Amino acid sequence: PRPSRPSSRSAQGSSTSPSPGDRRPPTLGAAAIRELADRHGIRPSKSLGQHFLIDPNLARAIAADADVGAGDRVVEIGAGLGSLTVALAAAGASVLAVEFDRRLVPALEEATTDMATVRVLQADAMRLDWREALGGAGGPWTLCANLPYNIAVPLVLDTLAEVPAVDRW
Repeated sequence: PRPSRPSSRSAQGSSTSPSPGDRRPPTLGAAAIRELADRHGIRPSKSLGQHFLIDPNLARAIAADADVGAGDRVVEIGAGLGSLTVALAAAGASVLAVEFDRRLVPALEEATTDMATVRVLQADAMRLDWREALGGAGGPWTLCANLPYNIAVPLVLDTLAEVPAVDRW
């Protein structure tokens, strides 16, 4: 088969920036994540099971699959550098971004600095006082996360059993 010819670019847009009429929500793409990580001297830690989501399309897809929107409260565990956090907030949700690694918190706060609906909490999700973190007995909350590999199963099982404020995973 013969490859198709490339389409012509709009006179108003470019491959690196949206055109003036583009209304896409804010995202953190691969270049922005790498720049943020470099600026803060961050590399994923194998011992913590870290992996950073760098595809903004995947972050938006995860937020869409979580079916969250305006008025929803989401707890994200292992928020990392904020790619999913930004997508969840852009969907309209209020996000509690929980991050264990102290090295990542300043970068996460920088990535979400203009987002009033995001609260960053440096804590170990496996030892967290969930009642306090989620604001008392209130609910419902959705847990949506790109979980660190080494805590995924125990964390989900623990929140299912012990955190009644979370009603969707």
